[in-house]
Amino acid sequence: MTIDAPTGRTSLSVYVVEEIRVKMTRLRVTGRELARRLNVSPSWVSYRLVGAQPIDLDDLARIAEALETSPVELLPRMDMSAIRRYPAPEDNRTNRRPADTRPQGHPSRPKPPPGPGRTSRVQRPAVI
Repeated sequence: MTIDAPTGRTSLSVYVVEEIRVKMTRLRVTGRELARRLNVSPSWVSYRLVGAQPIDLDDLARIAEALETSPVELLPRMDMSAIRRYPAPEDNRTNRRPADTRPQGHPSRPKPPPGPGRTSRVQRPAVI
């Protein structure tokens, strides 16, 4: 199956999951049956098919074997420019640090070291 690329960039995993779902539909294999063939729990399959857990290459090989096909057949045939190379910041919210809301000069925050143009000593006028 060939998927037309949407206007925005999407991760490759989304397209691979779509190919897996199409193959499962053609073979009339349910998620529970795929889990039985893979000797994993149905939630393992579900997490991957809804995108909660990305499918790695080892998973792809196991799923392809369970669906009696090659891993290459589960890769989408499409223009690779539609694939997002790195996760967007909104996809990675759990790994972001919360904003520092402490007031300036808080005792737990050390003073910044003097930088260029700033000295910790009192400057004396030059003697001529």
